[in-house]
Amino acid sequence: MTQNSATLYSLKKNELIDLQTFKPTDSIKILLAEDEKVNQIALQHLAKKIGLFIDVANNGIAALELLSQNNYDLVLMDIQMPELDGIQTTQRIRASKTTYANIPIIALTAYAMPGDKEMFIESGMNDYLSKPIEFNTLIQILHKYGRYHAEPQNV
Repeated sequence: MTQNSATLYSLKKNELIDLQTFKPTDSIKILLAEDEKVNQIALQHLAKKIGLFIDVANNGIAALELLSQNNYDLVLMDIQMPELDGIQTTQRIRASKTTYANIPIIALTAYAMPGDKEMFIESGMNDYLSKPIEFNTLIQILHKYGRYHAEPQNV
């Protein structure tokens, strides 16, 4: 069995999801805190494939500002950013007494050493994605935290 560009594996074994049937059940608003332009463009491109738009903050300070001005469902948080890194930003979000204090925060990082994921979770993040981000992995995170629904096709 081969996998073409129009399908991807779902979370269930032996099922495929057709991108044309993969739609958000609600409109999901995502904040991407990422300082690298190439990574911003790549994630915006992946999101666009499934009909999502991502707001971008170039650093942690800008992310906090956008969170205070908008309602987001999910934050994709780079670890290494100027001014305020991802861990510091997450700790400020969690310590705040705001409506977004418990927002799902997903670490985005090239760190892939044993213990890194646990360190990010302990800092207040909900989950972890290693760079480069794979499309299927992003879909799994959206399923887990973003209230996504897809109609599976049996293989």
